[in-house]
Amino acid sequence: MGKGPRLAIVEPWFGESHKTLFLGIAKHTNLDCELVTLPPQKWRWRMRFGAAHLVSKLDTLVPQPDALLVSDYLNLPTLKGLCPQIAKLPTVVYFLENQLTYPMRRGVRRDFEFMAYNVLSALAATRTVFCSQNQQDAMLEAIPGFLKEDPDADADAVVAAIRQKSSVIPIGVALDRFDRARISRPSRTGKPLRLAWPHRFEHDKNPDDFFDVLKTLAEEGLRFEIAVLVRAYRDTPTSMNNAKEQLQDRIKAWGFYEGDAYAEALAACDVVVSTAWQETQGIAVIEAIRAGCDPLLPDRLSYPEVLGPNLTEKHLYKSKGDLRRRLRWMMRHPDRVRATSNHFAEMSRFDWAEIAPKFDELFSDMVSQTKTEC
Repeated sequence: MGKGPRLAIVEPWFGESHKTLFLGIAKHTNLDCELVTLPPQKWRWRMRFGAAHLVSKLDTLVPQPDALLVSDYLNLPTLKGLCPQIAKLPTVVYFLENQLTYPMRRGVRRDFEFMAYNVLSALAATRTVFCSQNQQDAMLEAIPGFLKEDPDADADAVVAAIRQKSSVIPIGVALDRFDRARISRPSRTGKPLRLAWPHRFEHDKNPDDFFDVLKTLAEEGLRFEIAVLVRAYRDTPTSMNNAKEQLQDRIKAWGFYEGDAYAEALAACDVVVSTAWQETQGIAVIEAIRAGCDPLLPDRLSYPEVLGPNLTEKHLYKSKGDLRRRLRWMMRHPDRVRATSNHFAEMSRFDWAEIAPKFDELFSDMVSQTKTEC
């Protein structure tokens, strides 16, 4: 919209949720945004050298921005050291995730280099913003354990310094197409329960538990359908191919959908399920609930925040066995599930119309305070 402060959005990995966030800010806020980005390739190298590659792009910005917005994939101290003309600009680091708590594959060690980048960027920023309270708490709680090997670290002081300048602003979600899909979807009365899986096929989303439960329920003779609405990645678990073969007669969709087609595929489902070990906000679940799905989510990560106090008791499960028990009941009573699945209004707080003013206020206050101090 361009009526507020001039903002340079500096992103070394401009893809997926990072791209969604920054394009949404540029489109929906009153900030005058300039995107300074690199394609989403080899994220580890983007974290190591993305700042260096972006310096030449920042050198050409005219006029100079009033503030910077970067993500957790950028090494902010390196950027400011290599580009002194922007070193004193007020800066927000937005944490979509963090390297201190991201779940690792079995046998893979956490990379201290990337953990250090996240902590140092948070310290170098004027403000730090997290996409959920769970994400903020998890990172701050992990810092003392990370710093215990540093003989000079005062972990309590580091945590206090970051906490003092931290806040939570979720990634905004464009809900319109999910509203259209929900309103126009045909009745599913009398049909088998259809489950939506709108998550990546990667270890942190824990698809194995989901498909293990479904295979058990299929062996019990229960009727259900599946819609797997994802993009396949290079390291797709072998178990996914096995699940596709074993449950093929129940699969109604399997693949990557975009735009209205994705919204309509979600709206054709009755229940959205997650078994994730890593979820910093839960955009796919927000979209599915808005499209009309009943949520069934693990009682961990950001999911209690997504559901809010009105939905947590009914829609959070405690264990894999609890998930199996709840799905069994739902599969036996699909029309009763559909009759009470009307929670879409709860997701309105994630719409860009609600989120954009929070970014406007954040940057306006930060820039005004910086000018006053100067």
